[in-house]
Amino acid sequence: MKPRILQLVDSFNEGGSERQALQLTRLLHDSGRYQVSLAALKTDGVLRSQVADLKLGEILCYPLTSFYDANALRQLRRFARDLRRLKIDVLHTHDFYTNIFGMAAGRLAGVSVLLASRRETSGMRSRAQEQAQRAAYALAHQIVANSRAVQSKLIEEGVSKKKITVIYNGFDPNRVVSNQSSSREAALVALGLGDSSRRFVTIVANMRHEVKDYPMF
Repeated sequence: MKPRILQLVDSFNEGGSERQALQLTRLLHDSGRYQVSLAALKTDGVLRSQVADLKLGEILCYPLTSFYDANALRQLRRFARDLRRLKIDVLHTHDFYTNIFGMAAGRLAGVSVLLASRRETSGMRSRAQEQAQRAAYALAHQIVANSRAVQSKLIEEGVSKKKITVIYNGFDPNRVVSNQSSSREAALVALGLGDSSRRFVTIVANMRHEVKDYPMF
């Protein structure tokens, strides 16, 4: 019997965490070693098409309006029931909201392995949110950090080093292989950037969080 793994994502909107989670989902599925399921707090978003060919079955949805209302409790119970029904062995969550929701439901359902994730150091959460996330980390069996800096921050917040595994963000180089029939000069002309002797520096990040630090860039 293959281990049953469920990946819980916030949504299928464009974002680094979402892309990483879906890439991992595909790799686990393609390995043939696991039975993979996918669930989300919101099932809309442009990235959903990227996993449509995997035929993972129904993508379960648990829409939240708040962590502090009756709906949150209903969705938590629903998710715990589904985890038991699907006999999930490993639950992996990927960001702030799924960590809190998923770790609580996973403990309630008695899932054998609970994996939370952390991708930022600081500057994005209120004090109440940080406390809620620490509670989720306490429920997790292991926390995946995407850098040594994040690992250090978790230890600073009281998480045992033994509970943290650092796995750097993966990258598929095939996604950015250049077209051999084109050139840098042709690409600059197409983008209206002119002189090929100029050097360019850019940033790829959302504009919603100050931690991305566009003023510094």
